[in-house]
Amino acid sequence: MKKLSGREIITILQNNISTLDFAYQDFDSKELGLGELELISKQTGDIDNTSYAHMVFLFKEHDVYIKLNGWYSSYSGSCDWEDAEYSVVEPKQKTITIWE
Repeated sequence: MKKLSGREIITILQNNISTLDFAYQDFDSKELGLGELELISKQTGDIDNTSYAHMVFLFKEHDVYIKLNGWYSSYSGSCDWEDAEYSVVEPKQKTITIWE
């Protein structure tokens, strides 16, 4: 399998499936030539009065992390991935200090 860049993976996803199908993994990533896929992170909540949701997936054979940014509705308690946006991300460690 040819190793793809994050941008190439996003293009394949955008041309072949909806963001909703991607979010719920309702597709065959191997059939699209993307290899094995793993959900790394899923977060929802409110930040600065803006509801957000995101999921990060690892495309193992390509060593590429793709983040899907969506919206979270606290009223309904569900996420909206309909018009979500893709981005290429990398893991970064941060150290924080909190005072209690």
